[in-house]
Amino acid sequence: MSITAESLGVEPPEGKDLIDVILEQKAVLKSVVRRVLGSDDRADDVLQDVQVQLLLRQRRGESVPERPFQFVWSAVYNRALDLRRSGKREMQRMEGIVERDEIPCGSLGAISVSPERHAIGRQEMTRLSTQLAALPPRMRQAFILVEIDGMKLREAGEVMGISPHGVWRAAREAMERLSGTVEP
Repeated sequence: MSITAESLGVEPPEGKDLIDVILEQKAVLKSVVRRVLGSDDRADDVLQDVQVQLLLRQRRGESVPERPFQFVWSAVYNRALDLRRSGKREMQRMEGIVERDEIPCGSLGAISVSPERHAIGRQEMTRLSTQLAALPPRMRQAFILVEIDGMKLREAGEVMGISPHGVWRAAREAMERLSGTVEP
């Protein structure tokens, strides 16, 4: 069941532009996103992402939709669902890495691991994937793009819609938060 403005008893204002709607409805939108994602920080990130996209839309001179109130609600709710789904996919990807009994080593093939080392590695990966999932979305995305996928800061910035320096800061912060999760 999807959450709508009408189901929460919120009346759509008339004659508002998209930015006005998101600013006026911020508290209600945040509570909806918090329910979907389970985090205040992630809810703030979603609202900020949607607000930036709406500002870019406005700067490009795109027309205001017929029903701006419903448009904003849909954009925010869909962005929250997208983040929840991408978080689940990332967890499945990390769990897939944890489940392997061998470590891929490029041209060397795969190296078998003792059962003890495998169990320790599985625990470390589970702990790391939990910590990674707990990071704010933008920070997690920067870390994955730069540290795991090996993208250059400029490329990651284009994907994320932020400056290379912003990507570097987010990836560095993620690294600092995650550094205490895996023992050497």
